[in-house]
Amino acid sequence: MHIAEAEGVAKQDLVFLLLLRVSQSANALIIAIYSYFRGGDLKDFATVHLLFTLCLMLIILVLRKTNPLSVRYKTIEEIKALFKLIKYTLATLATTNILKSADTFLISSFMGPAAVAKYAIPLKLTEFFEIPLRSLSTTAFPQLAAKNNEGDLLGFKNTFVQYISWAYMLYIPGLILTLFVAPYLVLIIGGKQYADTTPIFMVFILYGLLLPSDRMTGISLDALQKPALNFRKVFIMAIVNILADLAAIYFTHRLEWVAFASVLNVLTGAILGFTMLERTNCLPRFSVWKEVSEYSFSFARKVIAQKNK
Repeated sequence: MHIAEAEGVAKQDLVFLLLLRVSQSANALIIAIYSYFRGGDLKDFATVHLLFTLCLMLIILVLRKTNPLSVRYKTIEEIKALFKLIKYTLATLATTNILKSADTFLISSFMGPAAVAKYAIPLKLTEFFEIPLRSLSTTAFPQLAAKNNEGDLLGFKNTFVQYISWAYMLYIPGLILTLFVAPYLVLIIGGKQYADTTPIFMVFILYGLLLPSDRMTGISLDALQKPALNFRKVFIMAIVNILADLAAIYFTHRLEWVAFASVLNVLTGAILGFTMLERTNCLPRFSVWKEVSEYSFSFARKVIAQKNK
């Protein structure tokens, strides 16, 4: 399924990618429906998950969205070259997973399961911040990679400016709106017993504001075929996150400050990302924000002009 998704990205088969993402999300919904009507234990839920994934994989094979037998055409030299290329990407993925679980692990270890439950509600809401960014990243990466392969540094910079501008044109109004509806969102997801977690979610809104800069610089480093730099960035972010979590728990014992550790983490990622891109001579760190603002205002004026016609 991951290979099929990668082929879909390479071919810009957006309809297939949308259906695949929706289908994968439906997995959790089907488990929830099964749990509601049939009950069961974790083994039953794992079985439902496995059967759904198996059906989805068979559909992908029948539709010929990927062909696992193509591996027979690869030589040992090609496999070694591929491993050399992706080893840092694998390390980055592993470190990213550590980043995602570090907060809850440390809270559980030092503050107990009740604190984990309180933290989980606003943390779950932050997943909504990542939905539009995933779509933008999926379409931006092949275009950035193509510009790099062509040696078109100006085109690379313009593509980066375009996508990060779109990200902030979506995120800034959305996050401002979220500030006003935050208490209601927490109430809907967690219920009255978790209404006091709204301040934690408010901190995560600042995290959402910094997220596009971190993610777009990360995929840009990968598009430049510099996965080692991206791994270094994510590794430093993991260290910052863990140390900030421990300091927040030890000195304050408050979940709001643990959430702020995530803000420091993503801020570190954004600063490192822009610094590393600047050193590759592909992206001047400070002038890019001037171009982002100019592009955003120009795009907004075009939209307004189009509506007034």
